[in-house]
Amino acid sequence: MRSKFICLLISLVTVLSVAATQMAEAALPVARIGIVTDGQWLRHPEAVDVFKQELLTLAEGEFDVRFPEARTLHGNWSIDGVNGALDALLNAPDVDMIMALGFVATSETFKRKNLQKPVFCPFVVDDKVQKLPINGGGSGVKNLNYINVQKSIDKEIKTLNEIAPFSTLSVIANPFDIKALPGVVAYLKNRAKDNGIQLHFVEYAGTAEKTLEKIPPSTEAILVSALLQTPPDEFDKLVNGLIDKMLPSFSIWGMDDVKAGVLATLTPQSNLQHLARSVAVNILEVLRGEKAETLPVSFSGGQSLTINWATAKAIEVYPKWDIMTEAQLIDDHVRGEGRRLTLEDAVKESVKANLDLMAADRAVASGMEDVKKSRSSLLPQIGLGTQATLIDSDRAAWAAGSNPEKTWTGSATAGQVLYSDKAWTGYTVQKHTQESRVENREALMLDIMNTAATAYLNVLRAEAVLNIQTDNLKLTRANLERSKVRVSVGAAGPEEVYRWESELANRLQEVLVAESSLLDARSEMNRIMGRPLTEDFAPAESGVRDPLPVLKDHRIFDYLETPRKIRVLMDFLMQESLVLSPELKAINAQMAARQRILVSSKREFWLPTIELQGSVTEMFDKSGEGSQDTSFDDTNWSVGVSASLPLFSGGGKSAELRQSREEIARLDTERKATAERVTQRTLIAMNKVRASYPGIRLSKNAAESAANNLQLVTDSYVRGVLSIIDLLDAQNLALVAEQQAANAVYDFLTNLMEVQRSTGAFFLYADEAERDEWFGKMEHYFSK
Repeated sequence: MRSKFICLLISLVTVLSVAATQMAEAALPVARIGIVTDGQWLRHPEAVDVFKQELLTLAEGEFDVRFPEARTLHGNWSIDGVNGALDALLNAPDVDMIMALGFVATSETFKRKNLQKPVFCPFVVDDKVQKLPINGGGSGVKNLNYINVQKSIDKEIKTLNEIAPFSTLSVIANPFDIKALPGVVAYLKNRAKDNGIQLHFVEYAGTAEKTLEKIPPSTEAILVSALLQTPPDEFDKLVNGLIDKMLPSFSIWGMDDVKAGVLATLTPQSNLQHLARSVAVNILEVLRGEKAETLPVSFSGGQSLTINWATAKAIEVYPKWDIMTEAQLIDDHVRGEGRRLTLEDAVKESVKANLDLMAADRAVASGMEDVKKSRSSLLPQIGLGTQATLIDSDRAAWAAGSNPEKTWTGSATAGQVLYSDKAWTGYTVQKHTQESRVENREALMLDIMNTAATAYLNVLRAEAVLNIQTDNLKLTRANLERSKVRVSVGAAGPEEVYRWESELANRLQEVLVAESSLLDARSEMNRIMGRPLTEDFAPAESGVRDPLPVLKDHRIFDYLETPRKIRVLMDFLMQESLVLSPELKAINAQMAARQRILVSSKREFWLPTIELQGSVTEMFDKSGEGSQDTSFDDTNWSVGVSASLPLFSGGGKSAELRQSREEIARLDTERKATAERVTQRTLIAMNKVRASYPGIRLSKNAAESAANNLQLVTDSYVRGVLSIIDLLDAQNLALVAEQQAANAVYDFLTNLMEVQRSTGAFFLYADEAERDEWFGKMEHYFSK
């Protein structure tokens, strides 16, 4: 009975909660937004949804924002159509506000003196050309709010001319835009004429092929308008056609066009998002009771130059240093291009190309022959010989046929050591010496792998620093633009602009230094890999902010989560290093060799060398005195066993015995010292990991906090609440925090490479079976 009551109570609470939520939602004030576009956007159709989503997100819980489907209209790419759409929405009773999302829709709205309801216009072509109304920071025109991004066609043409100088410029635009914006067209022609530039307007002719044919042969550069009426595939063909014609191009729309192959733009990637957010904020202010004409119209998003380096190379345009340094480069020549290179690839190439390792390989191969040479004295020795002899006749006669005057003989000899402790010692010592050579070669290879991995990580580190410095440069440039806006509205003096210009020069220098460091790091990596120092490559892990993509096996992180786990892992790896260290193995091999020499030195006092020997001699020819005697046949042979034991060697045997004992004592001491160094190296490396691994998370949090602080300070600076000093401090704090966050990742990875080197195995980069074995041993050790 009690359980039924509880279920009934839960059901009642759920129903009441849903009802309360629905009532709360129903109680929200409704805002119905109409939208006008110049026509159906074939390119970037998602832009309209960006404006909708920003408003819905900001208004959530405060207003019930709706976009009636029947009130999203387009002008069908005609002036009359645009004005008809505006009239319809201005007079529609089910529309509270209007977003004019189009260059022509915005322009046509500016021409109206009487707006019945608030209209928001984010697409300004050029504030100076269109002579935008402004009064006290707002438009001053009833129900009109626009967003002025301080876009300047003059500046865009000037920037293109700095990148690739020209005297003849063609502007590719839709016929509708050319007809609907006569003021912009006239302004451009006059400005071009004043600057000695011949200007042509090329109407988009429906296809890329036809449009390319209309470009005058004298054209030296292209200004590409938004071309929203152009299908995406045709736009791609148009861009490729401009590249084929070796024409530098500049996009008015922004970054997406540059990614498609247009040479450059000043409009940043975030421009559309910021525009949408600014419109959403102003709409909310009107919904809260503010007047549209009083809301701010200035949007200081800043401009940043972006250059497509692949396009620049294709059309053989190479901008000056200052331009390249300020710009964001797609397919960056400094940050790397060409073949993709992973950390594992870099290490393998370095091992393969290293000259010291090649020499060590030769030494190992040569040492193997020493082993074979020492073994040869323990194997049968066989020899063949021939001899022709002439002796005086009287001696031959006296020999009675045993030694004729003229003889020619052939002989074969054979010998086999039955036991020689000295020979066995030589063979055993050479085998141990070869083991030592192999282990020394292994130690060298581990050093090379560690050096190569560190060099590769240094390339990634330098690239990260360059990216951070470049972003800081862009931010400084944006702040310079913000300061100019503050000066223009009387919120600051000209000294503020000069300060930012000084900061910009300093940031440019820092970017140049960072670029140089990256090039140095890349040349060092190429040297280690045995490649041309200036060869380009693109690290596969570029821009890494997390160690996961660089490490082949992520299970290691489970052992780094707590101080205790790190301590246990440290003990395990120190223990393993004593087993795996090639330096210790090399000394062990040398000690084994010396132990064998000591045993041999003791045995040499009483143990003889025993050898079996035999020979056969055949008489091939004989003549002269004594040759007629037939008492002896032509074949002689002998077999014998010999044993030898040196009784006195002038004290040499005793000296060798004492020397062997001293050498063993020396090697034992050296082994203890090496063991201490090996374990200490592992300990130091793990201590660094102990600090650097948690530092990744801490520095990342610090960077995020500094970035959030910078955003708040920037907004307050734009509103005039905080000073330039506050913004500079916040920017510098964010820069330092971002660099520390990047360094933390690469410090950890470098330390982890050193841990593997000190252990004697790069187990995180071994094959899967070996990695499984390693982690199995770790788990077993932890379980104890």
